[in-house]
Amino acid sequence: MRIEVAGTSQAKEHYLHLWGMYVRGFKPWHHCFACFYGTQEKAIHKQMEDGTYDLPEPTHYFYLCGVASGPRKDRWKNNLHLAVRPQKGSIATVHSVYGPVFTIHDAEEIEIQGPITTLPHLSTLYTTCKNFRFAAQQFPASKYGPDADREVMRTPLDGN
Repeated sequence: MRIEVAGTSQAKEHYLHLWGMYVRGFKPWHHCFACFYGTQEKAIHKQMEDGTYDLPEPTHYFYLCGVASGPRKDRWKNNLHLAVRPQKGSIATVHSVYGPVFTIHDAEEIEIQGPITTLPHLSTLYTTCKNFRFAAQQFPASKYGPDADREVMRTPLDGN
């Protein structure tokens, strides 16, 4: 896979964080970035320049996330999320509200499930977090949230 980025100069001050993660598992007791088990791609960060970057690590999934600046209660509207799996010949693209366009070649986009309503014991920090929702849909666990076993879920639902 490789990621092509265009329009970053107009957006650098708008993201608190911009990162990419090679996702190899799920820590169901965490939400946000901490719920992922994997390796962060060092080339993706909020000061990155336009260009094409290789995403060389073999992985089940790759997750691109941009955390918007501004009041915490409003960030979700402007956050950036793109979850993909390797797929030769496919292209997945996401347009940031701040202008940049991120295109991942040889990758298929995975739709992220809506807010989780089947786990009423969890706070909205978990059930509305797109990172957690994606990980929970791809790596099933017997328990979720602070009471979950401290065992990393490493077998994806689709078996890839």
